[in-house]
Amino acid sequence: MSKRYRNDVSNSFKICNILNYILSILYIFSIVLSILLFLNFNDIICDILIIIYLFHFIGSILNNIFLIDIAENENRKANISNAFNVNLSDKKTKGYYNNDENYSMKKLFVNSLESIYFTRNILNKNIIRQTIFTFIELVVWISIILLIKDRNFLLLITQTIFSTEIIESYIKYVYYDIKVNRLFNDMFILLVNEKYSQEKEPLLLNYCLEYECIKSSSKIMLNSKTFHKYNDDLASEWSKIKRIINKRR
Repeated sequence: MSKRYRNDVSNSFKICNILNYILSILYIFSIVLSILLFLNFNDIICDILIIIYLFHFIGSILNNIFLIDIAENENRKANISNAFNVNLSDKKTKGYYNNDENYSMKKLFVNSLESIYFTRNILNKNIIRQTIFTFIELVVWISIILLIKDRNFLLLITQTIFSTEIIESYIKYVYYDIKVNRLFNDMFILLVNEKYSQEKEPLLLNYCLEYECIKSSSKIMLNSKTFHKYNDDLASEWSKIKRIINKRR
């Protein structure tokens, strides 16, 4: 991924990121309103909370089932179009996949390695933040258990904290990070450490498909701020990896 690139597909991911941000804000509001509702029951607060739950439910379905799937499909088409020099989509990319391979299958594999490389690094740079955030949530929950004896309130908070926003999301994030790191290491050995051969293509293709599967199942959106912050450094390091691959033709 070069320092200057065009990627129309990224607009689809921007929509997903914006909706994810809105859902996170709604989640925080739901916790605050749940506490206020417990301290002083109010019909207005109750109605607002119901509306927030409905919006969060609809937004989650819209993002996880439709929008992320559309964005990932366009991203996959961009990879294949670039590798095989065909037009599978009206979305244009320039410099997003920028390896110089002539053989289409190898170009597809190097494109996928590039994508995995950036995904891996962004995930790794954010995992400490994700861990700290989840730890704080658990500390808050445990503190509430120890301090408050009202079972109804404990049930409400437990249902909120142990939703897909916190615990499940963290488990998926860690699993995704582990899988992507393993896929990068496996493909790195075949494409960088060793000389390329067509006999390796079935295994490399399996790694590419495995990467697409784990992306589809996890629905993890990468942090755009982290990407833009480290893009220049990551692009420079990727250029070094790409030169090694070119030498092993």
